[in-house]
Amino acid sequence: MPLRVGIGTDSHRFSRDPSRKLMLGGVEIPSTPGMVANSDGDVILHALCNALATITGFTVLGPYADRLCLEKGVTDSSLYLVEALNRLEGYLITSVSIAVECKRPKLIEFIPKIRGRIAALLGIDAERVGLTATTGEELTAFGEGRGIHATVIVAAVKEEILGS
Repeated sequence: MPLRVGIGTDSHRFSRDPSRKLMLGGVEIPSTPGMVANSDGDVILHALCNALATITGFTVLGPYADRLCLEKGVTDSSLYLVEALNRLEGYLITSVSIAVECKRPKLIEFIPKIRGRIAALLGIDAERVGLTATTGEELTAFGEGRGIHATVIVAAVKEEILGS
């Protein structure tokens, strides 16, 4: 199959621990509490790992990431993403679409930085990374401000298709 599409989601609630930092898409977001999680709780990178898992069949989050986190102290979700990317085997990511639902923080000012960081992690141009944010009109816990939810769609194509 020359083209594959993956979808992934993730969500976490806000922590009451003032020492936790909020990470979204590999970018630290100031003035907002971090997430309750074993790792850094980066819902965008976690959703991206889950989207890649639907392409490769290898689930990075869960037992694998928990082992890295709890046994080796690896809490940086970008390192989980590296492992997920290593499983692509002959596929190259062509585009990524990200939707985030949260009441806080307001993400508009961080969108260019997050897109750039994700592009750098994936080795693609930032123009191939789409990112939107919504409050969802306060219809869910995320829209009410109790946490953050991310949905990611990834398109990947066989390397030889791009080369022709």
